Amino acid sequence: MANSNKVYIVDDDVQFRESMEYRLRGEGFEVHALGSAFEFLDIWQPGEVASLILDVRLKGMGGMKLIETLAEILSSLSVIIVTGYGDVALAVRALRLGADDFFLKPVLTDRIIRRIREGLESARIRTSRFVEQRRAKALLGQLTAREFDVLDLILEGRSNKEIAFSLRVTPRTVECHRASIMVKSGVASLAELVRLSQSRLDDLLPVANRGSSFCPPSRCERNSDLPVVTLVEDDDAYAESLVYLLDSIGYTVRTYPSAEALLETGVPDASGCLMLDFHLPGISGLDLLAQLKDLPLLPPVIFVSAFLDIPATVGAFLSGAMDVLEKPVNPQILIERVEDCVTANRVRRERHQILKGCQSLQAELTPRELVVMERIVAGITNAGIASELGISPRTVESHRHQVFRKMGADSVPHLVRISLILEDPEDHDFCRDQRFKPQRDRVS
Repeated sequence: MANSNKVYIVDDDVQFRESMEYRLRGEGFEVHALGSAFEFLDIWQPGEVASLILDVRLKGMGGMKLIETLAEILSSLSVIIVTGYGDVALAVRALRLGADDFFLKPVLTDRIIRRIREGLESARIRTSRFVEQRRAKALLGQLTAREFDVLDLILEGRSNKEIAFSLRVTPRTVECHRASIMVKSGVASLAELVRLSQSRLDDLLPVANRGSSFCPPSRCERNSDLPVVTLVEDDDAYAESLVYLLDSIGYTVRTYPSAEALLETGVPDASGCLMLDFHLPGISGLDLLAQLKDLPLLPPVIFVSAFLDIPATVGAFLSGAMDVLEKPVNPQILIERVEDCVTANRVRRERHQILKGCQSLQAELTPRELVVMERIVAGITNAGIASELGISPRTVESHRHQVFRKMGADSVPHLVRISLILEDPEDHDFCRDQRFKPQRDRVS
């Protein structure tokens, strides 16, 4: 999988198909040139890492129908649309469905090759994560209902006695369930079990934290903490209409007539979303996004413009925009998109806040305490740490106490969770779980 360089070309234009195949083979790719979507479905194996160069207009099943068919298993595929028949609406639809790029023919082959390489690398990463999650779910799927109950409490950092009291069983029974969990999961330490269990954490989260959505506040509930929509629009009349619409459902809207006007006041408010027009006097909307995209808390971006073209639309999505809408926009659709942005932004801000908190706590550790923390989350016992570092078990115990105190962790699972957040905050939904946030006041 790591070295996959397979490319499928699905296009009924024989000349394009053959010329592209010849060039890609010259670049070292393994190429399969096919004339229909059905031929592709016959030979492609789900989970196989590959790049798919796809036309939209095909006999039988069209390109868009193929993407819709594969929508649930696109993680291992990098889809690049290359078509002679396309418009902005089609490009937006393809990108929303998961396509990595959208080109109109004729297009320089070098551009396609660059996107193939980038897409294959992204597909490898996605597939690697998917395989690991599938493996973890298969292992944990062997557990009985009672073992799942025990696992849930283990992940909360409960002791065997606490688990026994909670489940109304004996500590000996808990010990048996615990041993069975370790064997079925194929792990040798509690730290490994916590890492393995992250793939099913959504099942362990409190209901209040799952599938929550943002509800726009009523006008009477408004306060300074509510999301702010930042609007950069040079059409005064249209800006006024958007302000009226969003204000009517409780949002605060800050308007700017140009990118320069926004930049003069500093960064946009990060609590809501940023709405841009492509065509602005001076700095364009895309150029503004390029200047702002490295901000740690840039709000989600929506482009709203009366003049759309495919390159600008694709560029907006590739630059991280959440959506592109064409004026005049249906008010209900606009409201829905804003709400989607605010919901996504709220989750991202929570994650960022937790990450910064974890980083500030970790900064308080001494170099030796950092080393001890690494060994603890790796599942090494106190005796093992003492032997490895050439210090006494008593000294390890002292460092261990300081690590738990400074990191605000009250159990090994808690410390492992914090460690995973520090490693890759974007990959772990448990950033929002109150059980695994640092709790300095809970540690003596």
